[in-house]
Amino acid sequence: MPQLPAAALPTASAAARLAALARPRMWPALMVISLFGYGLGHWTLAAPLHAPLAMLRLLAAWTALHIGTLWWNAARDHDESSVLFGDPVVPPAGTGALGLGMLGLCCLVAWPAGPLPAACAAAAALLALAYSHPRLAWKGHPLLGPLVNIVGYGVLTPLASYSLVGRLDDPRLALALLGCGGAMGSLCFAAMVWQGPEDARRGDRTLVVTAGPRGALRAARIALGIAALPVLIGALVGFFPRAVLLCFALLPWADAPLRAWLRAAAPGDPRRGPARAQAYLGRLTLLACAALLCAFADYLRDDLAGRPLAGRGTALTPALEP
Repeated sequence: MPQLPAAALPTASAAARLAALARPRMWPALMVISLFGYGLGHWTLAAPLHAPLAMLRLLAAWTALHIGTLWWNAARDHDESSVLFGDPVVPPAGTGALGLGMLGLCCLVAWPAGPLPAACAAAAALLALAYSHPRLAWKGHPLLGPLVNIVGYGVLTPLASYSLVGRLDDPRLALALLGCGGAMGSLCFAAMVWQGPEDARRGDRTLVVTAGPRGALRAARIALGIAALPVLIGALVGFFPRAVLLCFALLPWADAPLRAWLRAAAPGDPRRGPARAQAYLGRLTLLACAALLCAFADYLRDDLAGRPLAGRGTALTPALEP
């Protein structure tokens, strides 16, 4: 659904406002994170397609999680300025209750996929609940707020889908989750840079309130480095394809929007903040795609040479039986 003009949203139908509050342009990124975990599980074992119906169930569950998280949060925040991939929308009556219902639906849909995916869904729903609960309000804490996003989206999301296929004792899983969590933390800090005035109005003590827009941007850059480090270590020691090391030449290019944003005269300007954050997200996405292309090229090379494939053909393959 196209985004409605901000001025029209207060008088739009409840259904249109709920659809806008779900920020549909964010949904594909969440699905990609879930599919990444699923693909990683297959790659580690060089496994054929496994449990596709369970994976579809998880995609449906995480769609409910996405919608429920944003509706529950919107009922608390009542944003008056633009947010990442969204405009300010007046939540209709009952938005919070509907959000709670979607979080519950997430758990119900994920339950038949298995114990660990169900546990991941329940933990992610509980984190979303605490993030925007009127009494807990973890969102308003400088560390707990980012931690919810890092754990919920960066760790639990890929872990749930990975567990359908992969081995939990594979050390590459921990490295991948550290990288994914770091990237999510970087995006979380970048997405708050222009929201300091609104956070302060609500009484929140987010990092952008306590350290300012430049403090949030520095945190985003540090988190980007933390995201890159486990992947770099994994490729150097041979857990991941060494071809992935070529992608690290693109790291300064991916970081460039943050550096330019940091040098801006008014980095907290809400009129330019969302576009800057989206530009950064776009470069992070292209960097991740480049890493996957390198891994795929490595796969083709091993296939043509008749060597073990995927995670069974890296320089240092964990001694795990499928």
